[in-house]
Amino acid sequence: RMCVPLVSGGRLTGVLAIGKKVTGKRISDVEIEFLCLLSQQIAAIIENARRQRAVFVQKEKFEEILQGVTSGLIATDSEGRLIVFNKAAEQILKLDASEMLGQSVQRTGSMFADIIFRALRGEESFCRHEIVDPATKAHLGISTSLLTDSDGKPVGAVVLFADLSAVSLRGAGIVDEESARRAAPGRQSYESHQHPSGEHTVNI
Repeated sequence: RMCVPLVSGGRLTGVLAIGKKVTGKRISDVEIEFLCLLSQQIAAIIENARRQRAVFVQKEKFEEILQGVTSGLIATDSEGRLIVFNKAAEQILKLDASEMLGQSVQRTGSMFADIIFRALRGEESFCRHEIVDPATKAHLGISTSLLTDSDGKPVGAVVLFADLSAVSLRGAGIVDEESARRAAPGRQSYESHQHPSGEHTVNI
């Protein structure tokens, strides 16, 4: 019997246990050398599986974060294909992410396509820019960012946007209430009281 360590990157990842040969003969040097090579391959496979698992977990966490963002968020690759489309984007644009992902950003409408391609070409970026979506008529606040690699080459673009329609409506309501309060002191208040004699007196 023998045990062969499974080592990858200088770290022990496991042990390969070998039992007695069926023939009962001693394990030869050639077989030992083969087992050492085999252990290296097994260790590499285990390490790759762990890395893939770690990447998968990180991707899931990243997806949870994206879906938890209350603002709409879409991202494309360098060709303008949609690679991120969160729930808020679905609600604001009234589009289904499952139908959008992998498709050209043009599927979201000409306005978003124009904004994305401007960002990809490095022509123009937006920061809290206010627009009106022609499709939904929603009043949106929008910001864009160009994604680049380590060499500064564009690899995609991100658009972050929020629906300002509700905010605008609330703002209008506040103005109306404040206007009403400002007007109130100028109004005359009338109170009518009946005098015992039957006459009416009016207090101003």
